[in-house]
Amino acid sequence: ADATEYGKVRKKMKLTTVKYLPNKLISPNWIDIFPDAVLFTMVLKNPLAFVVRDTELANSFRLYFDIMWKNSKP
Repeated sequence: ADATEYGKVRKKMKLTTVKYLPNKLISPNWIDIFPDAVLFTMVLKNPLAFVVRDTELANSFRLYFDIMWKNSKP
């Protein structure tokens, strides 16, 4: 799926800001970070999603997110 099309949908949601990573980082997968858990979603032939409940893991993924956010563009 085209990330820009999904981004247009997300921009309409409250409290949402959308940015894009460079095109060379295309992936059909995503990660959602919660205060005490991380949700991994893989859009494969047989989609798969799983949650890891661990505050330290969530904090470390939040740091990765901050780095990517600072290096992405609106």
